[in-house]
Amino acid sequence: MKVSALFAIPIIIALYLGKYLDDKFHTTPWLFLGLTGLSFMISLSYIYISMIKYLKSLGEDTDSITSTKHTDKENKNNQEKPKDNINKE
Repeated sequence: MKVSALFAIPIIIALYLGKYLDDKFHTTPWLFLGLTGLSFMISLSYIYISMIKYLKSLGEDTDSITSTKHTDKENKNNQEKPKDNINKE
């Protein structure tokens, strides 16, 4: 399924269902807003999952996407400095 459909379908369903439930239970606009926010979060998770599956199909390492990376400057600071083996007399 296309990403646009994964994003749009849950939100459209939540909009209509939230409006209907608000009218039925006289809770305007709380169920409408709650369901819309929930559907937005569900849509984002579907997009994230589909992105991970797509990257795996390309053979990419998903650990590099989901984990934090250190910058080159941090890596240089964390490396041990070579010890001076020259005896000074």
